[in-house]
Amino acid sequence: MKKNKIIKLTACTLLSVTLLTTIAFAQTPDTETPILISAPIQDALTQNKLVSGTVSDIKMHKDSYTITIENDDMGMVFSVSPHIFIIDQNTKKYTQIEEIKVGTKLTAIIDKMAPMTLSIPPMTNGVAGFILNSDVGSVDLSVYNDKLVNAENTLALKINKDTTIVSENGAKRLYTADDLKQKECLVLYTISTRSIPAQTTPEFVMIMNEKEKTDDYVPLRSFAEKKGYSVFWTANDKPIQLKKENITISISIGKTNFEYTTEENANSAKEMEFAPKLENGVTLVPESFIDSL
Repeated sequence: MKKNKIIKLTACTLLSVTLLTTIAFAQTPDTETPILISAPIQDALTQNKLVSGTVSDIKMHKDSYTITIENDDMGMVFSVSPHIFIIDQNTKKYTQIEEIKVGTKLTAIIDKMAPMTLSIPPMTNGVAGFILNSDVGSVDLSVYNDKLVNAENTLALKINKDTTIVSENGAKRLYTADDLKQKECLVLYTISTRSIPAQTTPEFVMIMNEKEKTDDYVPLRSFAEKKGYSVFWTANDKPIQLKKENITISISIGKTNFEYTTEENANSAKEMEFAPKLENGVTLVPESFIDSL
């Protein structure tokens, strides 16, 4: 009888230890375990993370810099190009690497998959950019949903005309609040409400990993004829018609919308990603338009 009690007690003890170990292991920050407790779904979409600290050393090399920070963890050493983007939290504007000084508070945006040495402190070259003077305001890096609430449900964005929105690669286009939806965003802000989630009108938002849309242009006539279409052109200010059996397509230079007509469908308005253009007397259209024919 006593033996059975000992066995039961031992089994319970092992189970308790196992459960405690699992919970502690799963809750350890920055662990690479696949066990996640209450992990936000959007977190899987984030490609970057933030690492903050105080600059303790800067070394300039021929084509790069090494910047060392100290923090409550092991610290970190960054090997970066002198042309890396740097945003000053004070001004919410871009600045130069020469403005980084010893004693400055610095936050690095690092690719989660970037290689890192096993040294102490570790070194990495997987830095997307820096936030200078990051202690004078607040920084958030997260995927924002269709209501512009971050994955952790801690911050909601209220975008207005004074919010600067840019892309990581510096694409020259005007971004709106809709462009932030379901995107990983770096957000700089100073004032927020005490609600849950906190609400803020950020001064600066960067859409991470945003790629400017591009498309290859090809000559309309030769590529359309390969698809079996005949091309009819009368003047630059008139629609160009593509005809094949019972299909008629009318496109115009400088306009993304075009008409697609068949016997079954009298007139259907469609749109291509980029407008046709005229270069040296040749009409060029996006290759994606030709692929859709």
